[in-house]
Amino acid sequence: MKAGLVNRFRGISKVMRPGLRRVLMRRYHQHQPWLTSPDRIDEVLPGRPGAFLSALGWLFCRESTLLVFSFTFAFLLSIFPLIVLLISLTAAFPSEPFQETLFEALRHFFPVSQDWIVRNLQIYLAEIGVHQVISLVLLAWAGSGLFFALEAALESAYRVRLPRNFVGSQIRGTALVLALGLLVLLAATVLHGAVWLAERFLANAVSTERVFTLTYYGITFMVTVCLLTCAFHWLPNRNVPMRRILPEAFFAACLIIVADLVFRWVAPHLELEEVYGPFYVSVTILLWGYTFGCIIVGSARLGANGFFMPSQRSEAAEREAEMARAQRRAMETAMLPSGDPK
Repeated sequence: MKAGLVNRFRGISKVMRPGLRRVLMRRYHQHQPWLTSPDRIDEVLPGRPGAFLSALGWLFCRESTLLVFSFTFAFLLSIFPLIVLLISLTAAFPSEPFQETLFEALRHFFPVSQDWIVRNLQIYLAEIGVHQVISLVLLAWAGSGLFFALEAALESAYRVRLPRNFVGSQIRGTALVLALGLLVLLAATVLHGAVWLAERFLANAVSTERVFTLTYYGITFMVTVCLLTCAFHWLPNRNVPMRRILPEAFFAACLIIVADLVFRWVAPHLELEEVYGPFYVSVTILLWGYTFGCIIVGSARLGANGFFMPSQRSEAAEREAEMARAQRRAMETAMLPSGDPK
């Protein structure tokens, strides 16, 4: 049986590209797991296919899986403090129609049990009062855990050698939380204005619900692009021009909108309520956040592999080669005898 398997493997290896066969055989003899070492796929399959397969293999290896899980956990813990922060900021606009527009947007935001979540949020805010929140800074710090986990995932995706310190990460995460609150507040204002114009001028032509849905997804796309551009540019400890980040942010935002629509269609058919009972809401939000995490981190890895800009790929390869040469020289220097004049 062993001889038959060996002959079958040899037959398959003849069909494979010689470079791919050489890499696979080298990894086999070195006892390296092929699927958990995906960074060198682009050596034997150059171009965008190699960059895509390398990013896909890295996305499902051990390190990236743990990072995406940590992002998902932070997403579940931070999403409700962020919403409380957002509603607290809207206290500056004591307009009942504006509040209704905001809560309707929250109903469109969550993928499951929208009415139940929004109703409990309203009850919670009515009991504590928006003005009795201890501190918006504490809420911002709690929400910054989301960007803290995202920073670690992005630094791994971009192959950042020297991460930022904890204090700097917390400051940037808190600043991004406040920027997110202001950005969403501006988006809610635009959404409310679009609904008001539709009710006033398009009441007989287009339904208000359709205008609200189209405007909501359009504004969500723009907010997502802006937020991801800031995250890709500001969170990792590296200096990259903005023009190299825009394709990644635009690609990730498109995938997030499509994945959100697909997830809303698939989620009722998963029958999670029968499996998890009353906890299916949390499980659904976790799966929802994990999908977003895979898209964001995977898009960053695609950009690091040069999928969007091939010139970036060659520069990254040069940096990797320079780092490898520096490490090799350091090891050779350390191995030299102390009396050697070299």
